Amino acid sequence: MNFYGYSGEKRKTVGFCISVEHAEFMASQFVQKGIKAVSITGTDSKDTRDQILKSFRESDDLEVIFTVNLFNEGVDIPCINSILMLSPTASPIIFTQQLGRGLRHFENKEFLTVIDFIGN
Repeated sequence: MNFYGYSGEKRKTVGFCISVEHAEFMASQFVQKGIKAVSITGTDSKDTRDQILKSFRESDDLEVIFTVNLFNEGVDIPCINSILMLSPTASPIIFTQQLGRGLRHFENKEFLTVIDFIGN
């Protein structure tokens, strides 16, 4: 992520994971490296998810959210300027939906950085 950078005033990254355990593991690894990250999954209450998203949108601190199947559709977070593809999918529709999370226009965002670790 540091090598490829991001467009905008602050890094706002979403990592799409394969399982709840994977999302939690990734968040803990990033926190250990000094990057404020959290996991958000369907096991979290709606209030918890809403609070995390509010913090992500409004806070300079929260940089990365790792998630499983929550942001494929129905959520609009224009500040996303970096995406980590960490989960294999055979569905071009899901891939496009996940990619689309970062394609919204946002102040000072000129491009989206996508790092695809799976490549399928």
